[in-house]
Amino acid sequence: MAWSVVPVSVGGAVQAAAIGEIRAAIIERRRAAGVGPEGGGGDPPVVSAGAVATAATINTYRQAIESIIGRYRNPGDVVHTWSKEGVVEAALGAGRFDWTNTPARAGGLVEDTSLPAGTLMYAEHLNDMKAVLDKLYILGIDERPGRQFAVYDGGGWSWSENEGDGSVTAEAHANVLLGTPVNERAQSAPYDFVFEPVGSVSVKEVKARGALRGTDLDFTVKDISFYGHGNGPQPSDRSWNAQLRIGTHRPANSPRGSDTTVFYENDLSDNGKHDADSKNSDLSELRVFTTDNWAGVTVPTPSPSSWPYWVTYVLDDYGSIVSGYTAEAAGSNRQLWEWWGSAYLAITHMWAEMDFVYLTR
Repeated sequence: MAWSVVPVSVGGAVQAAAIGEIRAAIIERRRAAGVGPEGGGGDPPVVSAGAVATAATINTYRQAIESIIGRYRNPGDVVHTWSKEGVVEAALGAGRFDWTNTPARAGGLVEDTSLPAGTLMYAEHLNDMKAVLDKLYILGIDERPGRQFAVYDGGGWSWSENEGDGSVTAEAHANVLLGTPVNERAQSAPYDFVFEPVGSVSVKEVKARGALRGTDLDFTVKDISFYGHGNGPQPSDRSWNAQLRIGTHRPANSPRGSDTTVFYENDLSDNGKHDADSKNSDLSELRVFTTDNWAGVTVPTPSPSSWPYWVTYVLDDYGSIVSGYTAEAAGSNRQLWEWWGSAYLAITHMWAEMDFVYLTR
């Protein structure tokens, strides 16, 4: 189902059915934004067949829309929510920043927030609202309190809500020659979306954007060192991924539990986006640096009925990395000495594209 009565033809009669569609579309968007019938002045009043839609009624509908504009994001700039002026101009055309009171065809355009009492009803009064509502379909998703930190010390994983380090870092490191045990860290955070479905309204797609960068002043994300007097080349730049994983609960047992799914990876090797080679001069050491941003990644979220879901920041399993470098070092009469990866991996924005009943994209 979609718009069937609105837009109203210019010069045509404004009927209760058209006003009813606008009302239904407003309620859809209020519920999706977590606004109940009692919130923000309440749902707009019903205009029954045969009743008179007064200027006060139109003003109430406009106010109901304006009260939720700031909850929706601009599809062309999902970092920011709409302003009234921004969405009105996008919907009605360049130079338009408010609702139509008198259309240009009636002697000259007059726009204002409120209709004066006694104003003649025009089709534009409803069509303006439809055009603005059609721009409201992207909602932000927030991180809930409860971020947890996972640490592996070589003997097992432990989870804690201690946020003492205040970072969103995924790490794995060890000094092989000194016998330093493997230490690894990850973080997991629940994301939620307050959504009260209305009719067949649903979440069409969830996407995210964020950043991946090294954690020191040089933005180092990977460091591999060999030890010995062999004459082999610099350690190979093997793939090793920083990952975002998702599950309906905090991962069981470890951040790579069977209840999590990888939905985003960024290779910590110099794959053309990182500036590593120019900083590497030691034949026994390989360092990789990055300050990448990522955007528009689709998040395979579970059904909203099972939200919140958990997103975990973690480095790919290091077992094959260590084995590969150990073999490579031995092949050149050297030993693997120290290895580590440390990535600041953050989600800066996450948003849901809604599939509304009353929507024209």
